[in-house]
Amino acid sequence: MRHRISPIAAAVLLAGIAGCSGTDAPTPVHTPPAAKAAGGPRADFNGDGYNDLAVRVNGLRVELETKPGAIVVTYGGKDGLDAARRTVIDQDTDGIPDGHLDGVMTYGDLDNDGYTDLVFSDVVVWGGADGLSGGTAFDLPGQPSDSSGGAGALAVGDFNGDGKAELAAFIGTKKNPRISVLAGGFTRKGPRSGTYDLAFSSVFANAGGLGPLETHLTAGDLTGDHISDLIVGTRWYTDNDKPPGNTFFQGSRQGLADVEGKDVAAGHVTAIGDIDLDGYGDLAIGDSSSHQFDGQESRAGFVTVTYGSKDGPGDGRPDQVISKDTPGLPGPPPRGPFADSVALGDVNGDGFADLAIGDGAEPFGTTINAGRVILLRGSAKGLTTAGGQYFTQETPGIPGDSVERDRFGERLTLSDLNNDGKADLTVCGPEDDRNMGSAWILPGTAEGLRATGTVRFGPADFGLKDKRAYGGDLIG
Repeated sequence: MRHRISPIAAAVLLAGIAGCSGTDAPTPVHTPPAAKAAGGPRADFNGDGYNDLAVRVNGLRVELETKPGAIVVTYGGKDGLDAARRTVIDQDTDGIPDGHLDGVMTYGDLDNDGYTDLVFSDVVVWGGADGLSGGTAFDLPGQPSDSSGGAGALAVGDFNGDGKAELAAFIGTKKNPRISVLAGGFTRKGPRSGTYDLAFSSVFANAGGLGPLETHLTAGDLTGDHISDLIVGTRWYTDNDKPPGNTFFQGSRQGLADVEGKDVAAGHVTAIGDIDLDGYGDLAIGDSSSHQFDGQESRAGFVTVTYGSKDGPGDGRPDQVISKDTPGLPGPPPRGPFADSVALGDVNGDGFADLAIGDGAEPFGTTINAGRVILLRGSAKGLTTAGGQYFTQETPGIPGDSVERDRFGERLTLSDLNNDGKADLTVCGPEDDRNMGSAWILPGTAEGLRATGTVRFGPADFGLKDKRAYGGDLIG
């Protein structure tokens, strides 16, 4: 049965990160996972009412040649994900240009047909009743001739409240950066006319004039007006003299054109969800790295929760900062970098968005980079450590063992994969199983996440014997 969904429901919170190499070309790093409340389909590529999961897998290096990678889309159902119900998007998929599978991923119903579409780099793969099929490459407006092509960061949202999805894309180079909003919608031939640039000169102001090292985009409603807002995050090409910044741009009936940005907390991974159930999206910002600015070291390894309001983030409830030293964190005290990844979703169906924090470099005993995940609960008073949970590969019920450099928790997302009203946690360890990579799905229940019943996927489950690093990027 086909379930028609609006672009807002299909793609409320979507993000991408871009890095720039020494050649000035933007190099994708990873897509922070989309954050959403459980209960409604978001990444529903086949329109059956269940969330689906898209995971990137890299090609093996054979005789000095790296084989092309792929994107594995596994479809949700009443029993969750089933490896047999999948679509593998690779270089042989119709409409996929050579070399574009490494681009950042996002999703949304770009052609307004009721099916969610998958977007990466400068390609759309179209959703339909039988799942994803057929790619359309499109030109990014004003892409500089010295760029390698493709978007360095992507987000889909309804930035003008007209009920149709729009695509925001970071394009250009570190010396000539720009963010364009493709506001005219898409057909199966590509974007319609109607593009404008974001007024973001202040975001990329940099004493060295070199622009951002990385950029990520996250879309979601932080003001409760049912219009998507945009978070632009940056890391800088300087000697650590600026922390990774985030800037809020408020959507309106006029879109994001001529909107003046507002600085919010620093950090390099972001997620949006309603933690305190007040009708405003809240922003969780993670920063696992150390930065110097104004002669002082910033707080390394922390998550800042900035609460939404009718005027945007930071104008309502005071910010909360979760760090390694926060009393009551579940599990042993963190010893490695904190907050490689963050995701928001309602794991127990009480309506409050809960926060998952992944630490891929966390040691387990003497095992370095084994990884771990903690979950903190949302409540009417905001985020709380009461009822928090802690998971590693040594947790009973989770397949596998903690091995050096597995990096369990380096990527994660929360989404309701079986439509029971509770978000399930997908945890990726891209270097698990001798760099083959794995993803674990922990089911959400009324009591929280449950390790018992966790399923694990890797390249071999999809017949991909020439692939590795499954879980280096995911959306769902």
